[in-house]
Order: sequence, then C-alpha cells, then structure tokens
Amino acid sequence: MRLDRQKGFVFLESLLVLGIAVVLFSLPMFLTKGTANEMDIKLFKTSLTNSITSAQNYAILTDNRTKIELLPKSRKITFKVVATTQQKYNHELVLPEGVEILNTRVFVYYFNSGNGNINQFDPIIFSVNGKRQKVVFQLGSGKFEWQ
Repeated sequence: MRLDRQKGFVFLESLLVLGIAVVLFSLPMFLTKGTANEMDIKLFKTSLTNSITSAQNYAILTDNRTKIELLPKSRKITFKVVATTQQKYNHELVLPEGVEILNTRVFVYYFNSGNGNINQFDPIIFSVNGKRQKVVFQLGSGKFEWQ
C-alpha cells in the first residue's frame, strides 16, 4: 500500500512541476507582445517621418514633383514621383497593428518640384493605440511635426 501512495504522489508532483514550467515559459511571451507592438509603432512613426522628409528632399534635388497618398481602407501610405511610374524612389508604408488613419477619404499631398513646398496643410490624423496623434504641416514650407 505504501508503494501506491508514493506513485500517486510522484504523479501529482510531476503535474505540479509541469504546470509551473508552462507558466514560467509562457510568461515572457505575454510580456513581450505589448513591447513588440510598441516597437512596430515606433518604427512606423520613424519610417513615416523619414519618408516624408525624403519625398520633400527628392522634389527639391531632382526638380520632380513627389506625391504622398493616404489610403485608409487599404491601410497604406504611398510615396511616388509624379513624373514616372518606374522609379526606385516609389514605395509604400503599411500601417502596423494599433495604428489607423482617421482621415476617411483618400488624401493626396504634393511636394512641388524645385522648392519642396507642400500643396496643402491638412494634418494627417492617426489613432495610435486609441490615442489621437497628428502630423501637422506648415503652410507652404512643407515642414511638419508630430503632435
């Protein structure tokens, strides 16, 4: 009889150790999910800032008009040179999880060739993890900032 109790006790110990191991090994997965999302958002904001600056600089240096197009339904922002379709510069940014464009219609911004001035100053409005953030352009100059 004594032997049967020990076998049962070893089985319960094994289940307890296995349960603790599962909890300990799955804990980092839950903790890093939020961190990975935050890093994706920071990377997106940096990429967007760099792409807007690059569009303006390209318009100034090459004397070609550039276009930024917000596509809320497809969750993309495209950057293009207006003069040609086959351009190394043309690219797009896909919105990461947790970022939404709050502008409901397609917005198009143009940087003028030669001087890099922007054609409109409507802000780009985002929802970033439920918080409202804007990219605000200064009239004419094309300078912008996150608010």
